[in-house]
Amino acid sequence: MDSRGEPIRAIFVTLLICWMGILIAVIENITALITQFFLMCYLGVNAACALQSLLKSPGWRPSFRYFHWYLLLRRLLRDL
Repeated sequence: MDSRGEPIRAIFVTLLICWMGILIAVIENITALITQFFLMCYLGVNAACALQSLLKSPGWRPSFRYFHWYLLLRRLLRDL
């Protein structure tokens, strides 16, 4: 860290990692990988919401008017 508390070394290491990924890989491969990461995150959110609904957790109170656990399971299967 420098005198102002900025993590300069960490910024340069992150920049180096990003540059290496851009220079080595083809952009189509990177976009496919990022898409898979986003789909897995969306799958995890849908799975957690479906489990909370099916288990009838007392802390789970969805505010969406047309919410139903079946729709979450459909989205979960679509993401697979």
